[in-house]
Amino acid sequence: MDRTNVMNIVYSANQKYFAQMVVSIYSICRNIIPKFNIVFHIFYSNIVSENLNDLQRMVHDFGYEIEFYDFQKIKVRSDILSPEFTPADYRICISSILSPSIKRALYLDCDTVILRDFNDFYFTDMSNILICGVEDIMTKSEKTAIGLKTEDIYLNSGVLLFNLELWRNDKVEDKCFDYYATIGRSNFSYPDQEVLNHICLGKVKAVEPRFNAITPFFEYNRKQILRLSDINKDYYTQEELDEAKNNPVIIHYAGSEYCRPWFIECRHPRKYEFINLLSELNIVSKDIRHADIPMSKICMRFLHEKLPFRIWAWTKKSIIYLKLKLNNYK
Repeated sequence: MDRTNVMNIVYSANQKYFAQMVVSIYSICRNIIPKFNIVFHIFYSNIVSENLNDLQRMVHDFGYEIEFYDFQKIKVRSDILSPEFTPADYRICISSILSPSIKRALYLDCDTVILRDFNDFYFTDMSNILICGVEDIMTKSEKTAIGLKTEDIYLNSGVLLFNLELWRNDKVEDKCFDYYATIGRSNFSYPDQEVLNHICLGKVKAVEPRFNAITPFFEYNRKQILRLSDINKDYYTQEELDEAKNNPVIIHYAGSEYCRPWFIECRHPRKYEFINLLSELNIVSKDIRHADIPMSKICMRFLHEKLPFRIWAWTKKSIIYLKLKLNNYK
């Protein structure tokens, strides 16, 4: 295969998020006008073979390729593996799992829906850049906990473009595992994301927010985001945030008080992008939607709706700060 004309797209999942991953992959196959061959790389654990076969047939029917990697058969650092190690952590191993001939790959979380071409993002210049993505909304305490300054770029890890050639040359995977071992996975709030941002500091690149429209972009305006995050540097403009909200390339249903579209009480304004795609598929159960919203989300949403924004922002940042202190995280 000519790898120069290929988009390599990576997912990581277990049985719990299999249906969500299928919806995301289907959104790419359905919504993107093929200009390049697409190869999907699936890192998985404990997914039944029948499900994998169904997914393979779906991807092949669209004329694309798919490769599976059983994580239980992949050799990674044994000193890091534990019951706490989840599919979300597998992206740390992307450079050693994929073939050395693959120089670039896009990692997507399962809770994403792709609405249109992302060629500009995939082929962006990554000279001396390890990872490329959209800047997240993090508090000062969350950044300083992993050695970042308030003005440093902190990327959301749910949609990340990897420069695998530089990743291998810089031995970034080993550095990530060393950091895991030093801090202890249970002491991170967002383990893989914090590790990546700590290790890749200075070699990250932020792209337009429309390439990873996280849920807060639908909840808050720029002024509110700056208050929530303590950002004291240039952030996205209101125009860029409006474009992400009104014309997203990738919707990322990442947490927040709206919850995700497989929760019946989800209030995300673009939840039907996911629900409609799910209804078109016959290889996954339509019964994944349920009402079991975590109590923590119910409480946070109640406070979000009832408190004035200034007080809500202070409350949310205070809760984050206390969580970090309880973790004895320095």
